[in-house]
Amino acid sequence: MAVVANIVRSSISRGSDGTRHSVVYFITASSLKAALDQMPAHGTPSSEFPGLFALEFNVEHAAEQPQQYWGTTVYRRPDPFSTEDDPPDPTPSGGTISVGSRLQPATFTKDAGDNQIITTHTFNEPAPGRSGTDTQPGEVAGFRPTTVLSVTRTENDSPQALAIAFVGKTNAGNFFGEGSGSWLCTAIEGFSEDQGATYTVTYEFELSSDPDLWNATVAYIDDKTGRPVLPLVDGVSRRTYQIYEQTSFSGLDLD
Repeated sequence: MAVVANIVRSSISRGSDGTRHSVVYFITASSLKAALDQMPAHGTPSSEFPGLFALEFNVEHAAEQPQQYWGTTVYRRPDPFSTEDDPPDPTPSGGTISVGSRLQPATFTKDAGDNQIITTHTFNEPAPGRSGTDTQPGEVAGFRPTTVLSVTRTENDSPQALAIAFVGKTNAGNFFGEGSGSWLCTAIEGFSEDQGATYTVTYEFELSSDPDLWNATVAYIDDKTGRPVLPLVDGVSRRTYQIYEQTSFSGLDLD
């Protein structure tokens, strides 16, 4: 979270443990926790002194001033023998991106040329009530390629609310160069190693080579034969329905 407090004091000291840059803020907030949330994130690099990181924090009430606090941040070099001083990724807006493709099991009712898969048989001695030639629609099991995108970055808030809001939904509007309904958010997961001060959050999305993969297609079934009636007419005897809700992914600030 960006610091929204006013800097009122700044000092620099140098000793046997190296250089220490202390910054004091005047903060207006509803609670101590809310005031702490307005401080720089653990591991944030100093904008004035390269090599120093925000590693120590203190918040206390301003005398006789409700909802007003003094906050102190100390920037210093990490202690090489302390794992607590290891600064996380200091750029919450950045992160690492991995992308690749893999095959997912799928059922095909059309071939690569978008032709309906059908089989036809001619009976030498048709049964009563059956014509000499019978045509059936076919289904073929195979694999469909999907592109998997993963973004990992350090954030200052728990990803719980984002996971609830976005997982299981597709993008409304452009996202990583693809139009609406292309990307399905499959996971948002995070973990904290500093008791909730920061989180390492991973976002995962899948892009289908077939835009209808995230939709459901149903066909009219003849109750006498138990098979679809041919020819299937799109929008009439065969219809496609949107299953996943669409929402804008712009609020994730990933693209």
